[in-house]
Amino acid sequence: MQWLGGEIVGIAKNGKVYLTDQKVPSKDANAVLFAGQRPDVVITHRVEVKVKNDFYDRIGVETQDNELIFNGSIKNGKHADFTIKENDFK
Repeated sequence: MQWLGGEIVGIAKNGKVYLTDQKVPSKDANAVLFAGQRPDVVITHRVEVKVKNDFYDRIGVETQDNELIFNGSIKNGKHADFTIKENDFK
């Protein structure tokens, strides 16, 4: 997620934004979400994404059971509502 022009936007990489519906504790986030590829990253917050009904058809699944794919970029307020919270999952 990035802050652009006063709005939070999920920028599509290769036309996709990767999401998960699993509650991932901070200590496990690097391994679960990034396959251990970002060892220096500490996940302190989460972005809860509530996709609006008109855009559910843009959600697909890939090979991993914890992976949801939103096709295209996600704009807060247009495609979904975002809530930023401290990652307090244990």
